[in-house]
Amino acid sequence: MENVLKIERTPAALNPSPLISVVLPTYNGSRYLNESISSVVGQTYRNWELIIVDDASTDTTPQIIAEWSRGDSRIRSFRNEHNLKLPGSLNRGFDIARGEFLTWTSDDNLYRATALQEMLEFLLNHRSLGLVYTDFSDIDERGRVIEEIHAGEPSALTERNCVRACFMYPVEVRRRIGNYNERSFLVEDWEYWIRIARHFPLACLHRDLYQYRWHPGSLTATRKTEIDEAVRNLLRSNLPEMKWAGRRALASGYLKLTDLAEDAGSHEESLKFFKTALRYAPVWSVRQARRKMIELVFGKTIAACLGVLIRTLTPRRANVTQKLPPPFRQDTTSDSNP
Repeated sequence: MENVLKIERTPAALNPSPLISVVLPTYNGSRYLNESISSVVGQTYRNWELIIVDDASTDTTPQIIAEWSRGDSRIRSFRNEHNLKLPGSLNRGFDIARGEFLTWTSDDNLYRATALQEMLEFLLNHRSLGLVYTDFSDIDERGRVIEEIHAGEPSALTERNCVRACFMYPVEVRRRIGNYNERSFLVEDWEYWIRIARHFPLACLHRDLYQYRWHPGSLTATRKTEIDEAVRNLLRSNLPEMKWAGRRALASGYLKLTDLAEDAGSHEESLKFFKTALRYAPVWSVRQARRKMIELVFGKTIAACLGVLIRTLTPRRANVTQKLPPPFRQDTTSDSNP
């Protein structure tokens, strides 16, 4: 961890029941917006404010927001005159937030009832942390659970957005880190977590406190090519500064770049990233990499010999079937903007 900063809290911030600010950006989110807002209103922890940012919606989103705002004084809202996309809307929301702890959610996702309370208690009990994030479940359009997701450790930020969608951080972190980067659309959250990790410890609370909805209209379902390109740019820019994550995590990040570059047809760049992965963790990288990349670096004959050598050196257990975890589906952003 580089330049780890200590969070200094004022007496007000030591309040056992501090205000939590939840920002909810939305664009044409009327289909699931009521459910998302209801999951905030139904929290067991009651001292929160909900700031809904309507990013120039053209459906019935404004009417839904107005109805909720009239019924609960803790809900505030405003409307962007022009579509600012997710990072711009987040910045507008947090600019007016009054909470001592901050988080945001999406218009199609749901908090479990104890989410805010459990994350707050974790941060109050671990005051040096800059961010806590949690496990969650994937759900379908009808709210049925598809899969329970076990969040990765912070070092996994070198290859994927392990923080994902349920998290909380002290307002002091925002004062130090600043706004979400509006040039990082589609990976604005992942880029923000990387910035936080440069200065503060992160921790995962292994409790399923959130439901992430997969549906045909989500960004992850409609903009995969754009997201992959955004991830390439993000990792290309940030991996050299992520030494805190460790050598194997860095190798994993460069292997991710290897695959993304190869998928995009950038064979020369893909080879460069693979060679960088080899410098950080050579044996592990060869074991993980695509055979094609090994052949490009070493030639087919040496690649075949390496494969035999690795299989020989890898310990095996007799009569043991290894259960592999389900593949992680990359996601980098909220689904609130076009």
